[in-house]
Amino acid sequence: MDEDELMVQWFELINAKNDLVRKEAELMYRQRQQELEVLHEELEYELRCLMEKPGETPPLRWPIPPGKFSQLSARRVVRTGTGSPVLCHLVS
Repeated sequence: MDEDELMVQWFELINAKNDLVRKEAELMYRQRQQELEVLHEELEYELRCLMEKPGETPPLRWPIPPGKFSQLSARRVVRTGTGSPVLCHLVS
């Protein structure tokens, strides 16, 4: 093989590697997004359970144990904050 053919093969390998790295990054972002969606569903469910009092018609919305609502709300805000870089990267 001459030098030109080796250079062509080298650049093809570099391009293939870069494609794989981009694909890996995309899959990692998708995985993180799915994890965040599951966490969001869990937090929503827990909030809904806390806001209902069994046996009441209509269900009472309070009292929620002190600090629990703010704790869940804070986790939800943190979840939203960590989700934004994923969206920014996918849009760009």
